[in-house]
Amino acid sequence: CSIVTEGEWNFAKHCVEFRETFFYDDGEIDTWTWATQIGAHGQYVSVEALAGPGVIGRRVDRDYILSFTRPHKWLKGILTPRFVVRFSPMDSQTMLKITRISLFGVPIGKMTGFHRRVAP
Repeated sequence: CSIVTEGEWNFAKHCVEFRETFFYDDGEIDTWTWATQIGAHGQYVSVEALAGPGVIGRRVDRDYILSFTRPHKWLKGILTPRFVVRFSPMDSQTMLKITRISLFGVPIGKMTGFHRRVAP
């Protein structure tokens, strides 16, 4: 799987809007569309088209963690998987992203990637 993330600051809405496009080895393409802004106490609050509103991040030391449910194909309703995403800074331009996916608390997958800021 490879992931391309593109985004920009929306001055009118005071938020960062970005798209994560997942290109899976089997040819499937999945796009997640996010909007994120600073909420209370310096926490970021996000909304994603399928995960819904109110995804609130938390800081643990230097890391930033999101936890949310998001349906995927037939995995919906009570079978909706939980995603726990941890961003760890590597340097001023690079973040390590580890995503753990579970159903009913049982791990079913893990993705590891790097987010690197690229100047326009």
